[in-house]
Amino acid sequence: MGYKGADIPPRPLYIFVLSLFHLIGGNHYDSIIVLQTLVLALLPVLLYWIGTEFYGAPAGVLAAVLYILRETNAILSAPFT
Repeated sequence: MGYKGADIPPRPLYIFVLSLFHLIGGNHYDSIIVLQTLVLALLPVLLYWIGTEFYGAPAGVLAAVLYILRETNAILSAPFT
């Protein structure tokens, strides 16, 4: 029945992404952290690009800034959860 039983693991997409990172970077903790940092750094850029393609530059900037604020809030609130 696995480690947790027959339940579906929490955050299955995140577990899948981590497994891809382990395929790319091996079993080294530092390389996994670098890959996660690169992906998280590119997400605001991708949101800006998508926003400008569909709605113009102000929407792209707004989407990127809102994502950055969301991540900042998640980091700052982590000790309280």
